[in-house]
Amino acid sequence: MQTAVALYLVLLSGIVCVIMMRDHIRGRTELLSVRNFALLGFIVFQLTSAAIPLFKPFVSRFPLTDVEGVALSYAARCTLFLICLFLFYRWGLLVRKTARSIPTTTAIPSEAFMLIVAVILMMMALTLRALVKVPLVGVLADYVGVAFASIACGIAGWTWAKRFLNPVAAAYAIMIFLGSSASVIFGSFGRRSLLAVGCGMLWGMYYSRWRYSNPTRMITQMIVAAAIPTIALALYTSARSSREHDRGVLQHVQAIAREGNVLDGFALLLDGQGTGATSMWLVENYPDIYPYRWFHTPNYFLVFPLPPA
Repeated sequence: MQTAVALYLVLLSGIVCVIMMRDHIRGRTELLSVRNFALLGFIVFQLTSAAIPLFKPFVSRFPLTDVEGVALSYAARCTLFLICLFLFYRWGLLVRKTARSIPTTTAIPSEAFMLIVAVILMMMALTLRALVKVPLVGVLADYVGVAFASIACGIAGWTWAKRFLNPVAAAYAIMIFLGSSASVIFGSFGRRSLLAVGCGMLWGMYYSRWRYSNPTRMITQMIVAAAIPTIALALYTSARSSREHDRGVLQHVQAIAREGNVLDGFALLLDGQGTGATSMWLVENYPDIYPYRWFHTPNYFLVFPLPPA
């Protein structure tokens, strides 16, 4: 039963991916959208993250007393959540009216201007992340620096997508990506900043060109373009160490060259930091053993208003 539930969760992940592609082909939802990013997060942090420990004797920081029963209940809850999401998402209560009220611009800057802005933003990101170390201000500079690096990659992706097979355009985009990646991993341990940079480039490429292409061509180009940031993220994941939070760029590169493994990195990415196994523990223990802590998230947000660096 345990293996069967794990296979079902993997199958459910595949079904969600098929639905995302189907909705894109039918013109219902953009392939790169907030909804689909949330669904990808659900796949990684709830579906594959739970499936991986179920494929082998269950080992977790939060052990279960009834692995098969809890896994079955967990899979049913995930299925019910996805059914409700897809049924009610298209209603868009108040959302559509709000979206139509937001002004948009028709002005499109020249490519030369965007190329210059991307370089400036990349340099500003490097400066903010590496040089601004003033207490409190430095924390805010970190977040602004990551935002600038992601925007720079988005602009680079926007220009690259229009000339995807042009080696000069590709080299420029890769240069911006590498510089932006260097700025966000400096003195960092988490992967979210590097993920933001990679997604920024794909987002720019998609809304510049890919959304107007036929699905086969779009998927082919997306796989090629996503290969670099995805492999970089996998290598970084496999080589990062919680004991070394203050690594510099050169130290990260040395660690990747020494310890990096693409397959191990992908496995760690799909594991979702064990959130699936932890969620199953919560299903088993709340509210029978521990009482619910109502409104804990709003309370946590007020007590700890600044997210972890």
